[in-house]
Amino acid sequence: MYIVSDSSPLIIFAKIGKIELLLQALGEIRIPQAVYNEIVIQGQGKPGDIELKNTVWIRKEPIKDYVKIHQLPEGLGLGEKEAILLAQEIGAILLVDDKLARREAQSRGIICVGSLRVLKEAKEKGLIAKIKPLGDELRKKGIRIKDSLYQEFIKAMGE
Repeated sequence: MYIVSDSSPLIIFAKIGKIELLLQALGEIRIPQAVYNEIVIQGQGKPGDIELKNTVWIRKEPIKDYVKIHQLPEGLGLGEKEAILLAQEIGAILLVDDKLARREAQSRGIICVGSLRVLKEAKEKGLIAKIKPLGDELRKKGIRIKDSLYQEFIKAMGE
């Protein structure tokens, strides 16, 4: 199964110096042009820029039917819109943390996972011993999640 990512999971994992955890937990990732532009061009010199330029396991893939971009809600960013379309076109799982983007993708039958799921996969594969230290760091660096939901997740993971 393919994975398509929105910008924010790539940026947030780069911020904590763990972008390779995405590869180890999920495998190769595909991104649309808008996600690449957001991270590498508009985000030049910011977390994710160098990592994205230097990885071969994150590949750009074009959208085939770009006309459909206008069918997506105005509240979504261009990267989110393109990621949703690409995931739909290639039958991929969408790596996305944004609530509105996730809701739209799921309404189109796309399976979505978020940054916490990456940590769960990493722990289950023995790549990390504990989720909480990385989860706490992700939250400090910008991932938004309700405290009650996060605490419930950590408890479910046995920590």
